[in-house]
Parts: sequence; C-alpha cells; structure tokens
Amino acid sequence: MIISPSISQVLRGVIHEMNTNLKEGLADPVKKGQIDTIIGVLGSCAMRADYQSTFIKEEADAISALAEEYQTEGKATPDLEDAIENLSQASDDHSLYQAASETLSAMSDIGDSSGPDLSQKLLGLLEQRLGNELKIIGGGFEAAGRG
Repeated sequence: MIISPSISQVLRGVIHEMNTNLKEGLADPVKKGQIDTIIGVLGSCAMRADYQSTFIKEEADAISALAEEYQTEGKATPDLEDAIENLSQASDDHSLYQAASETLSAMSDIGDSSGPDLSQKLLGLLEQRLGNELKIIGGGFEAAGRG
C-alpha cells in the first residue's frame, strides 16, 4: 500500500494548484466560484482523511465505556444490550461508526431515567460527536458562498 504522500497531502496539493495556477488564469467569476466550491469539497475530504479513523475509534471507545456503565448501574435496556453486542463485533470504520451511533441512540432513548451522572456523560458524548462532525463537515466546508 502506498502511504506517502498521504491522501490528505495529495488533496492539499491539488487544492494548492487549483488555488494558484488554475484560478490565476481565470477572469470568469462563475468559473472561479465553481473552483472555490471544488476546493471546499476537497478540503473537507482532506480533513476527513486526516481524522476519520482516529475519531471513530476514540468515539467508539468512549461510547462503549459509557454503555458498560449503564450495564453496571442496571440501566441498560434490551435495545442497549443489543447495541453493545453489535458494537463489540464491529470490524471496520463503517460498521464501528454505525454500531457506535446505534449505542449512542439507545442510551439517548433511556433519557434522564438513567440518572444525572450518566445523563451528563451522555451529553458530553453527544457534544463530542457533534464537534467531530463539525470539524470534518462544517469546519472544512468552505464552498463558494459558505466561507
């Protein structure tokens, strides 16, 4: 497998070329706007390539740890038990993210009845999920008219 340059480095190189050599020769503002949109999408892809596997693993580990607390406290519902089982069997980024989402959702369904400590930890995980997604999608999506 080719690991150098990384995918994000290749994408950032393309962004640089588009931003400098390609855009410099254009006078048409519509074409410049289209290039800005493409640059924004490539930037999002580069950010995602840098962080996706790392944040999915970290997030899944944190969700799994909290789910175990729900079990220990006797707050796990049958849906949460099933979600925990699926999470433990996930083998790749896609299935891990889906299983972590299912587990997070099952804990959210329990709501405040889990008690203030678990509810607060769950809120922290939900905020972490939003922050990770904003870093990849919102933070790097600088398409024309959005930056």
